[in-house]
Amino acid sequence: MGDRDDLETPYARLAAASSSGVPTTAGDVAQAALFLARAPRINGACLVIDGGDSVLGTAGRDGYYA
Repeated sequence: MGDRDDLETPYARLAAASSSGVPTTAGDVAQAALFLARAPRINGACLVIDGGDSVLGTAGRDGYYA
């Protein structure tokens, strides 16, 4: 294992595993939550916030999904 404060290595691994080259961040999830908060007529919906990776089949890549 490396330095616990080193975020560059895990970020690079997640970016490499993502189909878009950018990992999903907490900000992405927050944007989705804000969207749902402003859309009172949406109910019972499941949002997958992964940049399309689950559709493109990258879920089996090492280090992306635990």
